Amino acid sequence: VGVVLLLFLFGCGGGRELAPVTGKVIYKGEPLRFGSVMLQPTSGQPATAIIQPDGTFRVETFGEGVGAVVGRNKVRIVCYEAQDPNRAPTLMGGETAFGRSLIPRRYTSFDTSKLEVEIKPDHSEPLLLELSSDQ
Repeated sequence: VGVVLLLFLFGCGGGRELAPVTGKVIYKGEPLRFGSVMLQPTSGQPATAIIQPDGTFRVETFGEGVGAVVGRNKVRIVCYEAQDPNRAPTLMGGETAFGRSLIPRRYTSFDTSKLEVEIKPDHSEPLLLELSSDQ
């Protein structure tokens, strides 16, 4: 029973290949100081990262480890007022309000961001995600 449970929890070695991914987000010529980045492969769980005050990030795939799935990944970036670590949270009906987006809203969706990256097995160069201010 223990072996069956372990195989169920961790798979049979047929997991997706991950590669470590770091990067930096630039908006209006400056590092984006906070927010989050998500990389969505063609199927399965996305990789996520919290943007640091210098604009850098390091992605992890929940339940799978550090890195993103090798192959094409769509990218979305969010940066809402409520994510600012220097801002007190606003409560609305028991939930934190996100506030307004501090970057163009098109970047908040995989379908409209127009950002894609190719993650290779030997990925070592940091990604540079430069956001434009056009809508």
